[in-house]
Amino acid sequence: GHSHQMCPGKQIGVKTWFVQAPPHAEGVAVCDLSYDPSERRIGNIKSLIFSAKGQDEDAETVKLFSDVRKKAEAAGGEVIGETNVALGPMKKKETSNALTDMFGAALCETTGAKIAFHGTLNDYTVQPGKITERDLFMLAPYENPLVILNLSPSECRTIIEEQLADRKRSVFQAPYGVKYTADNAAGTVSSLKAGDAMRIWNDEGI
Repeated sequence: GHSHQMCPGKQIGVKTWFVQAPPHAEGVAVCDLSYDPSERRIGNIKSLIFSAKGQDEDAETVKLFSDVRKKAEAAGGEVIGETNVALGPMKKKETSNALTDMFGAALCETTGAKIAFHGTLNDYTVQPGKITERDLFMLAPYENPLVILNLSPSECRTIIEEQLADRKRSVFQAPYGVKYTADNAAGTVSSLKAGDAMRIWNDEGI
């Protein structure tokens, strides 16, 4: 499933049944439904998850993907850099860390943007030392397109306030390239600083 959140089955609204298998082939979802062709409608539906953990790999499938797996393992083991700090998820009270800064710097360098928003996507951690291609994929196991927007200071402030209000969720997007002063009690951002010199950034100064 795209969200990586397993769901054995539940009804959504009146006509929708939702089921999602575990990520990384850790299980399969099986749906059992009855269909009345004369009425052209589903009469009954149920679903469940079968775990694949501890199961032997299918010999035919292993043979079919043998070359692909060998190439992926070789490419994944390629060392592409080093880090002197651990790269991993943010702690509870953090609003950024070394990994979000790395993501932000890469996004700004790639797109030419001055500010970027990116979070930590899972619990995977790279310890200080060499970084492999596999490490990078595990830190960001998605190939989503980048979105570039023209934002005013007030719009950027609103985005930061929305993220801070939702800080406890794993989808929190850490701002990069901008410094801000936040009133945690009020949930507001009072000032922004941006640019190479980190000067005050407001709508009047655009």
